[in-house]
Order: sequence, then structure tokens, then C-alpha cells
Amino acid sequence: MNRAIEGVEDTQKAKDAVAIVEVTELRKDYTSADKLVTAITEREEFDGYIDGNFIAIKQGLINQLKIVLPKIETEEAKVAVTKVENSLTQKDLDAAKEAVEKNGVKAFDENQYNVLKEKLDVVEAVIFITNEVADAERNSEEYVTEDVIKGITNIDNQIVGIVNGIKNSLVEEIEKIPNATTAMVNRRSDLTNRLNTLDNVWEGIVAVRYAEYIYKEVGNSEPTLTNAIKFANTKIPDVGNSKVKQDLEKRIETIVNELAANDSYEEANNKVTAIEGIL
Repeated sequence: MNRAIEGVEDTQKAKDAVAIVEVTELRKDYTSADKLVTAITEREEFDGYIDGNFIAIKQGLINQLKIVLPKIETEEAKVAVTKVENSLTQKDLDAAKEAVEKNGVKAFDENQYNVLKEKLDVVEAVIFITNEVADAERNSEEYVTEDVIKGITNIDNQIVGIVNGIKNSLVEEIEKIPNATTAMVNRRSDLTNRLNTLDNVWEGIVAVRYAEYIYKEVGNSEPTLTNAIKFANTKIPDVGNSKVKQDLEKRIETIVNELAANDSYEEANNKVTAIEGIL
């Protein structure tokens, strides 16, 4: 008898909980209702104590929850997408993707699903170009190819065009960032500024690489090498990355020192030759 009464009470609690979640459409209310519905007994001997049998009532409540769940999942997906549009982080993007791809979202409203997917595509592109700029900052020299250096004929006139060519694809992707949220507007501005800061870094790298190319591949062809070294020394001071700057300074210093050593050797050799000629 007591168990039957408890069964009736539990069933009523479950009904009330389902009625609440149908109105609020909140995950916490759904979780609570689902737990209560799952707990409803399915013992047939209790059927005389309620209008209808426990099994049928339980299944009916389960069906009601199945109708509510897609609405909840869709709302959660919308919240997750809004969050990542403003945070622009990989962690939130992964969470938003998972939320949008839940079966209930597409089933409930396919148009809404497609809209959310498009928004995530935009966010993913923003995160991708952010990572690309960060990579350019970390590995600036890798963006300067040998073909670019070998193609230089007048570095003074070509340097700006060379740097613009290096960063052109990055600029194009940055300019695609829309004004969808304040975070995106700020991110586009930040990436533009960071990329502009790399101008001086790339100019320094190109100048030093060109001087190294002339010295190693072309040879000590005056005044070309001297001009290349002088040009590099005008660009290195403007390099904002201290680590890169120090590296470029050492590389130019190495060329200068080797040239000085070679000159000393040639001068000494000439003196020996002259003495031998006298003797």
C-alpha cells in the first residue's frame, strides 16, 4: 500500500516537473524532470491507484520530454555560438561546434542550424588567421624564400614591394573579418597592427638575407656587397623583435669580420709576394 502511494506521488512529481520544463525550456529543469520520469515505477499492481497505468504514463512523459529537448539544445547552441563570437577562442569554438551538432538542433529548426553553422565558419576563419599571424611573428624568416632573395636587382626600390608580397595573403584574410561583433572588429584591428609591425622585421630579414646571398653566392663584388651591408645596417635598428634583431646583427657582423680577415690575409700575402720578388 505504501509503495503504491509512493508510486502515485512520484508520478505526480514527474508530471509537475515535465510541466515546468515545458514552460521554462531550461536544461536544469529538463535534467530534474528526466530524473523523476526515469524513477517512475513500472509495477502493474499499482495501476489501480491512478488514472491509467504507470507504464503508459511514464512513456507519455518521456515523449513530452523528447519534444522539449530539441528546443533546449537549440537554445544552448545559440548561446554557445554567441559566446564564441565574442571570445574568439578555440576552446569555445569546439564547445559551440559540439552544441550545434547535437541531433535535436537540426531536427528542430534546420534553417537555424544552417545559420549557426555559418556563424561558426566565420569564427573559425577568424581564429585561423589569428593563428597565422602568430606564426608569422614566431617564424618571420620562414616567410622569406630563396627565390625572393635571388630575384632582387635593386633592393632599395624593391624592399617595400617584397614585404607587401610576403604579407599579402595574410592581409586579405584579415580584411575578410566581418563587423559581426565588437570582438571581431577589435580582432581585425589588432591583427592589422601586428602585421604592420612585422614590416620592419621582414625588411631587416630581407636586407640581411640579400647581403648573405651576395657574399656567399655572388662573391665579394664591390660595390654591390658593401652597399648590401650598408642597406642592412639601416634596416636592422628598426626591427622590433629583439631576438630577431640580435640574430640579424650577428649575421652582418660575421660577414664584416670574415671580410676583414680575408683582407688581412690578402694584404699579408701581397707583402710576402713582394718580398719574394725582391729576393
